[in-house]
Amino acid sequence: MMTDTEIRVAGLQAPISALGSIEAERFLATMSRERFDYTK
Repeated sequence: MMTDTEIRVAGLQAPISALGSIEAERFLATMSRERFDYTK
């Protein structure tokens, strides 16, 4: 089982790997700005 820190690191590495660091930062900023239900 992963620790909370390991989960955070892996969770941040996924968008960085897919988008690059600049676009990943922009993506995370939009996620924190918008109110939405990510389960839908």
